[in-house]
Amino acid sequence: MESFNQRLQRLVSGTPDEVFFTILNSISNFALPQLVDATRAGFHRLALLGVHSVIQTVGEQIYGLKGDKATTFYLTHFVDGEHPDTKFSAIATDLHTLRNVHAHRWSSRLNHQVGLDASVNQGWWRDEAGLHINPVVFVEHVAAGFAADTAMWRMPRELSELNRLVRKYAFLRQWLELDRGELAQALKRLEASRDLVTALADEKRVRELIAREFEAAA
Repeated sequence: MESFNQRLQRLVSGTPDEVFFTILNSISNFALPQLVDATRAGFHRLALLGVHSVIQTVGEQIYGLKGDKATTFYLTHFVDGEHPDTKFSAIATDLHTLRNVHAHRWSSRLNHQVGLDASVNQGWWRDEAGLHINPVVFVEHVAAGFAADTAMWRMPRELSELNRLVRKYAFLRQWLELDRGELAQALKRLEASRDLVTALADEKRVRELIAREFEAAA
C-alpha cells in the first residue's frame, strides 16, 4: 500500500489523470464489488446509498458537479441503458430525492410514491401505486458503466486542459483536508482560475507550497 507521501508525490507530480483514475480504479476495485454483493444479498437501501456515494464522488471530483445535477449527469453518461425502462436519467430527481430520504430522514411522504421493487425484471416503471425502481437492474447498470472502453474511462480525458487542472487541485485541497492557511488559499486561487496561463502560474506556487509543507517532491 502506498504511504501518504508516496501517494501525494504521485498525485501532485502526475497529470490530472493520476487523480481521476485513482478515484475510478478505487471505486471499480473496492466499492463496486461490495455494492453488487449488497444488492444480491437484498440490502437494497444500503446499495442505493453506496451508489449515491459513487455518483457524487465522480460527479464532483472529476466533473465539478454536485447534488441532483451530478446525479442526472452521471446517470445520463454512465448508467442509462438502451431501453426506456433502463433510462434511469429520466427518474434522476426521484432517485436523488429517495437517497436523501434514506440518508437523512429514513421515512417520508415520498416513500408512499416511490419505492424499491425487484419483483419485475425492469429497470423502473410506473403504475397506480407510483414509481417502482428495481435496485438489482439499477446496480447492474451502474456496474456496467465501469466496463473497459466505456465513457467512464474516456470522458475525463476529454475535459479541457484548464478544467482538468482545476479539478486535480480541487481534489487535492479536499484530500489534504485544507481550508485555511497559505497553501489552502493558493489552491483556492487555482480553482478559481478562468484561463490556462493563470492556472499554470498558480500551479507552480501550489507545488512549491506543497513541497515545503509536506516535504514531498512536487
